[in-house]
Amino acid sequence: MAKVKSPLLSLSASGQIAKSLVFSSWKGIADVRQYVIPANPKSDDQKTQRGFLKSAVDLWHAVTRNAADAVAFNIAAALESKPMSGFNYFCKSVIAALKADYAALVPYTFTTPVNADGTIDISVFIDGNIACSYQIGTKPTVLGEPVALTHAAEINPYTAEIVDLTVGVDYFIKFSTVVVENAVVSGIYKVRALAAE
Repeated sequence: MAKVKSPLLSLSASGQIAKSLVFSSWKGIADVRQYVIPANPKSDDQKTQRGFLKSAVDLWHAVTRNAADAVAFNIAAALESKPMSGFNYFCKSVIAALKADYAALVPYTFTTPVNADGTIDISVFIDGNIACSYQIGTKPTVLGEPVALTHAAEINPYTAEIVDLTVGVDYFIKFSTVVVENAVVSGIYKVRALAAE
């Protein structure tokens, strides 16, 4: 990186000149570099990867989500080794599923119609008729064994009643599937067990 002081007889400069030089600032340091046109090889592999990304973004926008769904993906993203947003975590998970030639299915519109006295009923929509389960724990990194969700064939939502929870404790719930051809892309939902009203 070439550092410059008072570039072009001014205190700052940005942009390109005659497609030969580019002036910019990085972390407050003025610099200049050669103008280059980024490579865009459009290989078959690159086209496939771009198709996966487009599918992931389309899926993100296609499914109606509530606030709990967005928070769930942010919680899951926070556990990744590299910092990322919930949206980036979602796209990464969907792309991994598509690369493995799995159908990427997303839980959405998560709600707790009942949450009282150590019992929580959960309800979530998943497009498709698949065997789906949930895991629950008091830490997002330590979830229990999968427990089957129930639903009528081809009818949403998937539901479960979770009992014997400690009132006032936060619980974390993640959804998954045991069917190899499907990949459930789920965030980690946070629910506090409430006392009876």
